[in-house]
Amino acid sequence: MQPTTIALLGGAGRTGRFLLHHLLTSGYHVRALVRHPELFDYAHPALEIVPGDALDFLCITHLLQGCNAVLSTIGQRKDEPLVALQVTAHLLEAMQQASISRYIVLAGVNVDAPGDHKGPAAQQATAWMHLHFPDAHADRQRSFELLQASNLAWTMLRVPFIHFEEGSGNLLVELRDCTAQQVMAGDIARFMVTALQHNRYLRQAPFVSSRSTL
Repeated sequence: MQPTTIALLGGAGRTGRFLLHHLLTSGYHVRALVRHPELFDYAHPALEIVPGDALDFLCITHLLQGCNAVLSTIGQRKDEPLVALQVTAHLLEAMQQASISRYIVLAGVNVDAPGDHKGPAAQQATAWMHLHFPDAHADRQRSFELLQASNLAWTMLRVPFIHFEEGSGNLLVELRDCTAQQVMAGDIARFMVTALQHNRYLRQAPFVSSRSTL
């Protein structure tokens, strides 16, 4: 049976708003965890705002009530506690308690996965993150390794530089290297919803980018 109620983390963010829109227009009911609901101006009959912080395990367990799958676009904010590993650990425990197995999460091309054969551009992006944001880079990598060791039906899409535009849906999905340099936020949302609908890329970490329209 197709999941109908989605727990969404990061839905108040710039990429998350695109995903929220695509989930709602695809007919899903969404429970979105929002740290500052008083600043969140998105309203829809099928949207339920759940106030809370993803670093709080009790907030995660409350969010997951009645949900069939979990989607996340949470990113690391400057000068704030590391989120990727801690949120992943919370989700693994809470999803097991709630008998939820499907998890789709957004990450950057800097995450390394078995079978990668990154070309110069992806290698440079990975090295840049390691040099300038070593703690966030290591935290995201450890979160991926935690997912790998779990029994979840996870998908981690790895993306290059994000443009906050709708895009055309002309996606490039690769498993070994990211050969394009950008992705549209709307295309990220399309990929995540399609992967959810068709149960695709289970326990894989595909590179997802937007094809050039030139």
